[in-house]
Amino acid sequence: MRSMLKLIWQFEDIDRNENAYFYQVNQTNKDYGSQLVYSYKINAQTLFYLGYSDKGYQDDSLKSLERDQRTFFTKVSYAWQL
Repeated sequence: MRSMLKLIWQFEDIDRNENAYFYQVNQTNKDYGSQLVYSYKINAQTLFYLGYSDKGYQDDSLKSLERDQRTFFTKVSYAWQL
């Protein structure tokens, strides 16, 4: 296989009972993260990656999920032989 596409999506939804804590906490906490990565194998020792990732959250002060980070990235991996 010379090329591959991978999608990861994670979601976390936490509802807390505020009365169970001695300190102030958010009752609602939602987090998500996603990542899309394309990899291409140039030869047996060289790989090229191109990808995108983002994440977001929601707490008591927000009415809906909001993205707070977005990243585009690339990477070349090469194995040196001695």
